[in-house]
Amino acid sequence: QMMISAKVPGTERALVSANKIHVTGTVFRCKDLMAYRGKNKAEARLDNIVFASRFDKEKDPDFFCEVANAVCQNPSWLIDVVSGRSIPTEYRERLRAIDDQRHAVRLHENAEKTRYFSLLSHAKVSFNCAKQDFVGYTTLDCLAMGCQPLLPRYLTFPDVVGNNPDYLYEPGNLDDAMNKLERLMSHEVPALCGTPEIYDRFGSKYESSVARMLDVMFSQPSLGSIIAEERAREADAV
Repeated sequence: QMMISAKVPGTERALVSANKIHVTGTVFRCKDLMAYRGKNKAEARLDNIVFASRFDKEKDPDFFCEVANAVCQNPSWLIDVVSGRSIPTEYRERLRAIDDQRHAVRLHENAEKTRYFSLLSHAKVSFNCAKQDFVGYTTLDCLAMGCQPLLPRYLTFPDVVGNNPDYLYEPGNLDDAMNKLERLMSHEVPALCGTPEIYDRFGSKYESSVARMLDVMFSQPSLGSIIAEERAREADAV
């Protein structure tokens, strides 16, 4: 409501159209976001996979449970299940039953955002199987933290990763999802978060977010201008 009623200083013109406002889970300021570009390139990430989602039907938690069962067959992989609310009893029991020996499935219920971002910053892959996701901010969160995304090949997901097949699997196809996951976990695929073009797509969504509207109100530079400055410094260094 504050964003909708905000005016451009000195005018009666709306700061932003109501239909242009998106709420993003990414809570970093612009400079903080850019600080994560290429994060941990020299550090070995853990053999961890993050699944951050509600357990509502449109997020396809049943397919995720199939993936979690397959992940547990690899003795070195761990999977962190992160939810900002309580995980429904049905799925909590299913996930615990999948992994009652090695405890490779770790549940983080009612998680704070700081915990969520910390897990992403150390994991190799963020897995997504949503049937309904028209913005994809959890994918942008993962990229901001230097994590590799693995996404179903539909909705807005292909656009976020530039239709790169290395980060996309056929929806509901367990074999394809696990084959792509194996490649990402073994570093066969270059880190998407380290490519400049991903931040152009990142920025196009961020510039319309509530976080960006707050930047405007407090006279902070745009993500696009910070990216341009960073590229200029890199060019000068070369």
